[in-house]
Amino acid sequence: VSCVAKNGVTEFGPQCDTEYVFNKDSTFRDFLLCKVVNGQHSAYNSSKFKVMIERTRHQMLGDLVQKFRMDTESKSRDAKLSGGNGAWLPLGASRPQSPLLDA
Repeated sequence: VSCVAKNGVTEFGPQCDTEYVFNKDSTFRDFLLCKVVNGQHSAYNSSKFKVMIERTRHQMLGDLVQKFRMDTESKSRDAKLSGGNGAWLPLGASRPQSPLLDA
């Protein structure tokens, strides 16, 4: 079993002796699983990957803010156009009669 990693990724275990021969059993499965999990953890902690994660999270947060802002503006605009009750008024429609508004 051999493993490679990019520059900047620290070494990770478990280490194995070059003379060791694995059998097809749960010990080999556990070794591979541990190696993969440790490799992923080591890659996530590398400086290059941290920068990429930060940039991705920043972009995703910006996208959420933009979507929320657009949804809020759209709902506000719809409420103003519909008279505030959520139903669209056709062009030229008169407003409902109200004793409070007509006084």
